[in-house]
Amino acid sequence: GEIWCEKSISDEYLLQGQIDRIDQYGRQLGVIDYKTGTTIASGKSVENGEAVQLPFYALLKSQISQVEYLPLGDRDKVKSKVIIKGANLEQLKQQHNDRLSLLYHEIKDQSLLPANGDKDSCNYCDYEGMCRKSHWQE
Repeated sequence: GEIWCEKSISDEYLLQGQIDRIDQYGRQLGVIDYKTGTTIASGKSVENGEAVQLPFYALLKSQISQVEYLPLGDRDKVKSKVIIKGANLEQLKQQHNDRLSLLYHEIKDQSLLPANGDKDSCNYCDYEGMCRKSHWQE
């Protein structure tokens, strides 16, 4: 079953999430996120910060040393996709923690927020017409 996790990042905010599966390897933990749809974030989008689900899960428990997607669409070919571990995961965890901390403080200060906390994300977004970014005040 799914595992509910939460972690206090500071005295001011708490991260919460529901993880599909956690495996234990000695003192280390590995997160497996099952995917039943056809669309799965690429390793590149996870590593460059566009897809935040796996690094977010890694923030929920300090012992998490590996995260991965496991697509379940093809019964004959169940194989992990997008595995992030080791130094790459530690770097992503730090980047996401820093981004969440920055976003928390910007929300608290009622600042205008760019998409996903990263101004460059708007370069890839197909929905500028919906958010009407061109009408926002800088």
